[in-house]
Amino acid sequence: DFRSATLTNAIFVESKLHGSDFESANLQEADLTNSNCTKSSFKNAILTGAQFVSAQLGETDLKTADCRNANFSNANFRNASLRYANLEGANLSGADLGGADFSGASLVSANLTGATLTGATFTRANLSLSDMTDAILNDAKFSYANVSEATLCYADALKTEDAVLIENLHNVNDTAKMKAEAAAGGKKGGKKK
Repeated sequence: DFRSATLTNAIFVESKLHGSDFESANLQEADLTNSNCTKSSFKNAILTGAQFVSAQLGETDLKTADCRNANFSNANFRNASLRYANLEGANLSGADLGGADFSGASLVSANLTGATLTGATFTRANLSLSDMTDAILNDAKFSYANVSEATLCYADALKTEDAVLIENLHNVNDTAKMKAEAAAGGKKGGKKK
C-alpha cells in the first residue's frame, strides 16, 4: 500500500505493481517504465514528469491525477479512468487508450500522435492545442469537448460517433481566427467613431 506516500524520483522500472494503491501518492519524476500497473489506483496522485513508457495501465484509476508533462508513450490504458485528470503537456504518443474515460480531463498541448483512442470518451475534456496526428479515433466520443487548435492530420475518424465534429476540426483554426479578426475589426471600428 503506497497511499499518500512520497515517492518522488522513485524507480519502479519493470515492476509488478498489479492492483497497487498509489492514491494521493507523490510520484513526481518517478520512473515506472515497462511496469505492470494494471487495475491499480493512482487517484489524486501527483505524477508530474513521471515516466510510464510502455507501462501496462489497463483498468487503472487515475481520476483527478496530476499527470502534467508525464511520459506515457506506448503505454496501455485500455478501459482506464482518467476522469478530470490533468494531462497538460503529457506524452501519450503511440498509447492504447481504447475504452478509456477522459471525461472532464485537461489534455491541453498533449501529444496523442499515433495513439489508439477507439471507444474512448472525451466528454467535456479540454483537448485544445493537442496533437492527434495519425491517431485512431474510431467510436471515440467528443461531446462538448474543447478541440480548438487541435491537430488531427491523418487521424482516422471514419467510425467516430462525433464524425461531423471531427471532420470540421480541420477548419476550426481558420474559423476561430476569422471570428477573432471580425470581432477585433468591429471593436476598432467602434473606437474610431
